[in-house]
Amino acid sequence: STGWMFVGNFGSEKIKNFTVMGHAVNLGARLESYTKEAGASIVVSEETFHAVAHVFEGRRLDGVKLKGVSEPLVAYALTNKRLQPLSEEETAKILFSGSIVK
Repeated sequence: STGWMFVGNFGSEKIKNFTVMGHAVNLGARLESYTKEAGASIVVSEETFHAVAHVFEGRRLDGVKLKGVSEPLVAYALTNKRLQPLSEEETAKILFSGSIVK
């Protein structure tokens, strides 16, 4: 998942834990749990896929319902690493074209 999060030592003076917190962290955990249902090794948020689409192929998953997330969302199951990274123009065409992203 991609987004804002808090990273650091949290707790009291006596007991501190280094951890991450925030919606993006929770969403990432929920997407990881969703991999079995999606039949995929890696499922990423739409924002994350937009950041890596020039390097990875993915299968679009519409209407993904996750525990603790009120609205269904779009996610992507990463399928393959691209042999040749795409140009910005090619990446833009893929991101706005259709449901199967190759």
